[in-house]
Amino acid sequence: MERSLFRNEGLLSVKGACTIDKYTDRSPKDNFIVRDEVSEDHIDWGTVNQPIDVVLFDRLYKEIVAYLKK
Repeated sequence: MERSLFRNEGLLSVKGACTIDKYTDRSPKDNFIVRDEVSEDHIDWGTVNQPIDVVLFDRLYKEIVAYLKK
């Protein structure tokens, strides 16, 4: 919060919360959630919450962990 305020990326609200007024360059269409029996009926699936297969997620996860260990 202090860094965001220092960089003028946001303001403190009346109740003390940090409100951000800059974009984070995160693409809203890059939000993937594993679609399984647990999440199936609890997620608003669509262009923002896109499903990803558990097998693909596991493969990507292993690749990322291996990369970060380098």
